[in-house]
Amino acid sequence: MRNLVLYTGMVLLLLIMCYITFTIYTYLGLWYAIFFSLFEVAKTSFACILYIRLISRD
Repeated sequence: MRNLVLYTGMVLLLLIMCYITFTIYTYLGLWYAIFFSLFEVAKTSFACILYIRLISRD
C-alpha cells in the first residue's frame, strides 16, 4: 500500500512539474525552462531519497 501511494504521488508530482515547465517555456523562453527543470529534478530526487529512507526505517 505504501508503494502505491509513493508511486502515485511521484507520478502526480512529475505531471505537475511538466505542466509548470511547459508554462515557463511558453512565457519566458527555453533557458528559463531548462534551468527550472534541472532545479526541480535535483530537488525532487533529494526529497524522494529522504522519503524512501524514512519509509524503510519502519
